[in-house]
Amino acid sequence: MGKTVYPCLKCRLCAAVCPTGAVQKDGSFDFLAFAIHSYRDWSGGLDWVEALLASKDLEAYRVRFHDRETMSLWQGMMFGCNHKCGYCQAVCPVGDVGMTRYLADKKGYVQEVVKPLKKRAEPVHVVAGSQAETRVKGNPYKEIRHTEVTRSVR
Repeated sequence: MGKTVYPCLKCRLCAAVCPTGAVQKDGSFDFLAFAIHSYRDWSGGLDWVEALLASKDLEAYRVRFHDRETMSLWQGMMFGCNHKCGYCQAVCPVGDVGMTRYLADKKGYVQEVVKPLKKRAEPVHVVAGSQAETRVKGNPYKEIRHTEVTRSVR
């Protein structure tokens, strides 16, 4: 058997761009923060249906849900859900093309690849009072969307 090679460069770009802080600089991973934001649509969009029914008109609805978010929820119901984020994968320079670009010009790579994702205006789903909420509060381009976590007892 060959030796397993772990290709991480330890550049921590994944931690820098993670909107919820699920990927952390020390290498740890907050699965709950990741799952709540990334797979939010898998909850069935019940809060979305409730908002549709409770909104008195389209303007009131759009205060709560942006068009892009509506399309994501609709797509999830019709065709199956996708996760909302993949920023860690998008910025990772490991690979033939990314590694060459990153090693040749790290600052340029950050400006071209990382900064646009950090500055992307979007709602980020978090639990109130969590570390993920604190992370989102630190980015003026992100909008906090609170999600409740409930546990069923059998």
